[in-house]
Amino acid sequence: MRTSQKTQGRGAKIGIYVTPNAKKDQIQVHDGVVKVWVCAPAKKDKANQAVIKLLKPHIGRCKIIKGLNRRKKTILVHSRSEDEVFDLLGFF
Repeated sequence: MRTSQKTQGRGAKIGIYVTPNAKKDQIQVHDGVVKVWVCAPAKKDKANQAVIKLLKPHIGRCKIIKGLNRRKKTILVHSRSEDEVFDLLGFF
């Protein structure tokens, strides 16, 4: 089940689940759920920065708009639709 919304003219809001302090950085999409593992600790915004750095080459410009201090986050992917984002992440 995908957790996203289209934001009129700005891009797509995508729900992601983040695991900090992982052994390696990786992205998985399973049943419409985006899971992101980052090696960075969840301190001083390091994990959030690592999430954006990991996602950016695959989906383009994005930012975290909800859940800065939680594992469940919402990101805004600029100038892309929900389907485009999941197509770009679909190879994981």
